[in-house]
Amino acid sequence: KKLSSSKKQKQLAFFKPESKSFGGGLLHGRRRRRRPLSCRHSLHVILRSSWARGPYSFRAPRNLPRIERLIRSIALRFGVKVYRQAIVGNHIHLIVGFRYQESYKSFVRLLSGQIASHVMKQQSFKIFRRSLGAGDTPAPDRQTSDTQGKGQQFFQFRPFTRILNWGRDFQNCGRYLMQNTLEAIGAIPDRPR
Repeated sequence: KKLSSSKKQKQLAFFKPESKSFGGGLLHGRRRRRRPLSCRHSLHVILRSSWARGPYSFRAPRNLPRIERLIRSIALRFGVKVYRQAIVGNHIHLIVGFRYQESYKSFVRLLSGQIASHVMKQQSFKIFRRSLGAGDTPAPDRQTSDTQGKGQQFFQFRPFTRILNWGRDFQNCGRYLMQNTLEAIGAIPDRPR
């Protein structure tokens, strides 16, 4: 007896499709797994800190030029190509490409450490946090350091990453970074996301 097309069984997949995104709030309360990385595709990276506000903002006059230089020099050191970047008050977006996974890991590890060190004026996180007044401490919500993963201090969680396909995916992400930059400099109004 022939089954109608609506009653045909779907083929079961043996393996779950691997996610292209990793890190950030996706890790909160979940088991650890490997970060998906691809040397053939570009990668959207987001570094976020709830402490980067006011004079500690990534766009503060003391911080912005230094962060831009750090991105260029560390990328050059590890052979990472930076296609686009958007430095916003409390987070940094990068679209990068790399030939070796170890290059990416070294790049992001050194970059996040150097940025945090510069913004905190070469103080330890404990001293930096103590030096802030009560009004400078981020209000506790699900996105602040109070809920960060174990060992996370200046940056919230681990960096968020998403593998981008070349073409439309890459272009859309580039437009999103441009929109972030324009909002950060006040050229267009902020849009809630």
